Amino acid sequence: MNTYRIVIRPLLQINMFSAVEGEIIVDERKGHITFKHNEKYISKTKELEAKVNALLDTKNKLLKRYMQLSVIVDDLINQLDIFNNDFNTISIDTDYLNSELESINNNLTTYLDNIDGFSRIVKDQEYSAIRPYLNSIITNLKDVISLKAEIDEITFLVNDINDQKLSNEQGLNKIS
Repeated sequence: MNTYRIVIRPLLQINMFSAVEGEIIVDERKGHITFKHNEKYISKTKELEAKVNALLDTKNKLLKRYMQLSVIVDDLINQLDIFNNDFNTISIDTDYLNSELESINNNLTTYLDNIDGFSRIVKDQEYSAIRPYLNSIITNLKDVISLKAEIDEITFLVNDINDQKLSNEQGLNKIS
Protein backbone atom coordinates (compact mmCIF):
# COMPACT_ATOMS: atom_id res chain seq x y z
CA MET A 1 0.00 0.00 0.00
CA ASN A 2 1.53 3.29 -1.09
CA THR A 3 0.66 6.33 0.95
CA TYR A 4 1.62 9.69 -0.45
CA ARG A 5 1.02 12.95 1.26
CA ILE A 6 1.72 16.50 0.33
CA VAL A 7 2.74 18.60 3.31
CA ILE A 8 2.12 22.33 3.06
CA ARG A 9 3.84 24.43 5.67
CA PRO A 10 2.36 27.89 5.95
CA LEU A 11 4.45 30.84 7.09
CA LEU A 12 4.58 31.19 10.88
CA GLN A 13 3.28 34.33 12.60
CA ILE A 14 6.78 35.35 13.75
CA ASN A 15 7.82 35.68 10.09
CA MET A 16 4.59 37.27 8.84
CA PHE A 17 6.28 40.41 7.50
CA SER A 18 8.17 38.20 5.04
CA ALA A 19 4.88 37.00 3.51
CA VAL A 20 4.21 37.40 -0.18
CA GLU A 21 0.84 38.20 -1.78
CA GLY A 22 -1.73 35.46 -1.07
CA GLU A 23 0.44 33.60 1.41
CA ILE A 24 -1.13 31.91 4.44
CA ILE A 25 0.29 32.85 7.84
CA VAL A 26 -0.42 30.68 10.90
CA ASP A 27 -0.07 31.51 14.58
CA GLU A 28 0.59 28.08 16.10
CA ARG A 29 0.12 29.31 19.67
CA LYS A 30 -3.26 30.97 19.20
CA GLY A 31 -4.56 29.19 16.13
CA HIS A 32 -5.02 32.33 14.05
CA ILE A 33 -4.88 32.17 10.28
CA THR A 34 -3.90 35.31 8.36
CA PHE A 35 -3.65 36.02 4.63
CA LYS A 36 -1.64 38.69 2.90
CA HIS A 37 -3.78 40.45 0.31
CA ASN A 38 -3.04 43.78 -1.39
CA GLU A 39 -0.23 44.53 1.08
CA LYS A 40 -2.65 44.06 4.00
CA TYR A 41 -2.89 41.25 6.50
CA ILE A 42 -6.41 39.82 6.78
CA SER A 43 -7.43 37.46 9.57
CA LYS A 44 -11.04 36.49 10.11
CA THR A 45 -10.04 34.43 13.16
CA LYS A 46 -8.61 37.56 14.81
CA GLU A 47 -11.77 39.46 13.88
CA LEU A 48 -13.89 36.71 15.44
CA GLU A 49 -11.77 36.82 18.58
CA ALA A 50 -12.23 40.59 18.78
CA LYS A 51 -16.01 40.19 18.42
CA VAL A 52 -16.05 37.56 21.18
CA ASN A 53 -14.03 39.92 23.38
CA ALA A 54 -16.45 42.78 22.70
CA LEU A 55 -19.47 40.58 23.51
CA LEU A 56 -17.86 39.30 26.69
CA ASP A 57 -16.98 42.85 27.75
CA THR A 58 -20.58 43.96 27.19
CA LYS A 59 -21.86 40.93 29.10
CA ASN A 60 -19.54 41.74 32.02
CA LYS A 61 -20.68 45.37 32.09
CA LEU A 62 -24.31 44.30 32.10
CA LEU A 63 -23.68 41.76 34.86
CA LYS A 64 -21.90 44.41 36.93
CA ARG A 65 -24.75 46.86 36.41
CA TYR A 66 -27.26 44.12 37.23
CA MET A 67 -25.44 43.37 40.48
CA GLN A 68 -25.27 47.08 41.38
CA LEU A 69 -29.00 47.50 40.83
CA SER A 70 -29.71 44.30 42.77
CA VAL A 71 -27.89 45.72 45.78
CA ILE A 72 -29.86 48.96 45.50
CA VAL A 73 -33.15 47.06 45.36
CA ASP A 74 -32.16 45.04 48.44
CA ASP A 75 -31.33 48.26 50.31
CA LEU A 76 -34.68 49.77 49.36
CA ILE A 77 -36.56 46.72 50.64
CA ASN A 78 -34.73 46.96 53.99
CA GLN A 79 -35.51 50.68 54.24
CA LEU A 80 -39.18 50.00 53.54
CA ASP A 81 -39.56 48.46 57.00
CA ILE A 82 -37.71 51.34 58.68
CA PHE A 83 -39.27 54.26 56.81
CA ASN A 84 -42.95 53.38 56.77
CA ASN A 85 -43.96 57.04 56.38
CA ASP A 86 -41.99 57.37 53.14
CA PHE A 87 -43.53 54.25 51.65
CA ASN A 88 -44.89 55.94 48.53
CA THR A 89 -41.53 57.47 47.59
CA ILE A 90 -39.67 54.24 48.22
CA SER A 91 -42.31 52.29 46.32
CA ILE A 92 -41.83 54.52 43.27
CA ASP A 93 -38.05 54.07 43.47
CA THR A 94 -38.44 50.32 43.86
CA ASP A 95 -40.74 50.10 40.86
CA TYR A 96 -38.27 52.09 38.78
CA LEU A 97 -35.34 49.93 39.85
CA ASN A 98 -37.31 46.74 39.23
CA SER A 99 -38.13 48.06 35.78
CA GLU A 100 -34.44 48.81 35.22
CA LEU A 101 -33.49 45.35 36.50
CA GLU A 102 -36.02 43.74 34.21
CA SER A 103 -34.73 45.77 31.27
CA ILE A 104 -31.14 44.86 32.09
CA ASN A 105 -32.13 41.25 32.64
CA ASN A 106 -33.80 41.21 29.21
CA ASN A 107 -30.70 42.82 27.65
CA LEU A 108 -28.46 40.38 29.49
CA THR A 109 -30.53 37.46 28.26
CA THR A 110 -30.32 38.84 24.71
CA TYR A 111 -26.54 39.25 24.96
CA LEU A 112 -26.13 35.79 26.46
CA ASP A 113 -28.25 34.37 23.62
CA ASN A 114 -26.11 36.33 21.14
CA ILE A 115 -22.94 34.99 22.74
CA ASP A 116 -24.33 31.44 22.62
CA GLY A 117 -25.32 31.91 18.97
CA PHE A 118 -22.01 33.52 18.13
CA SER A 119 -20.14 30.70 19.86
CA ARG A 120 -22.07 28.19 17.78
CA ILE A 121 -21.23 30.10 14.61
CA VAL A 122 -17.55 30.22 15.58
CA LYS A 123 -17.52 26.50 16.37
CA ASP A 124 -19.22 25.67 13.09
CA GLN A 125 -16.67 27.50 10.95
CA GLU A 126 -14.96 25.37 8.38
CA TYR A 127 -11.53 26.13 9.83
CA SER A 128 -10.92 22.58 10.97
CA ALA A 129 -7.28 23.40 11.64
CA ILE A 130 -8.22 25.94 14.31
CA ARG A 131 -11.19 24.09 15.76
CA PRO A 132 -9.17 22.59 18.69
CA TYR A 133 -7.95 26.07 19.69
CA LEU A 134 -11.28 27.93 19.78
CA ASN A 135 -12.61 26.51 23.03
CA SER A 136 -9.34 27.17 24.84
CA ILE A 137 -9.24 30.72 23.44
CA ILE A 138 -12.74 31.43 24.70
CA THR A 139 -12.09 29.68 28.03
CA ASN A 140 -8.74 31.37 28.59
CA LEU A 141 -9.56 34.72 27.04
CA LYS A 142 -7.88 36.66 29.80
CA ASP A 143 -4.66 34.66 29.36
CA VAL A 144 -4.81 35.13 25.59
CA ILE A 145 -5.16 38.90 25.95
CA SER A 146 -2.32 38.97 28.47
CA LEU A 147 -0.07 36.93 26.15
CA LYS A 148 -0.90 39.26 23.26
CA ALA A 149 0.10 42.27 25.36
CA GLU A 150 3.39 40.60 26.26
CA ILE A 151 4.09 39.70 22.63
CA ASP A 152 3.34 43.28 21.56
CA GLU A 153 5.70 44.61 24.24
CA ILE A 154 8.48 42.19 23.23
CA THR A 155 7.98 43.09 19.55
CA PHE A 156 8.22 46.78 20.43
CA LEU A 157 11.42 46.20 22.43
CA VAL A 158 13.00 44.13 19.63
CA ASN A 159 12.17 46.83 17.09
CA ASP A 160 13.61 49.47 19.42
CA ILE A 161 16.82 47.46 19.81
CA ASN A 162 17.09 47.04 16.04
CA ASP A 163 16.54 50.79 15.54
CA GLN A 164 19.26 51.57 18.09
CA LYS A 165 21.61 49.09 16.42
CA LEU A 166 21.06 50.72 13.01
CA SER A 167 21.54 54.17 14.52
CA ASN A 168 24.77 53.08 16.19
CA GLU A 169 26.05 51.53 12.95
CA GLN A 170 25.30 54.72 11.06
CA GLY A 171 27.09 56.73 13.73
CA LEU A 172 30.13 54.43 13.53
CA ASN A 173 30.14 54.74 9.72
CA LYS A 174 30.20 58.55 10.01
CA ILE A 175 33.09 58.39 12.49
CA SER A 176 35.13 56.04 10.28
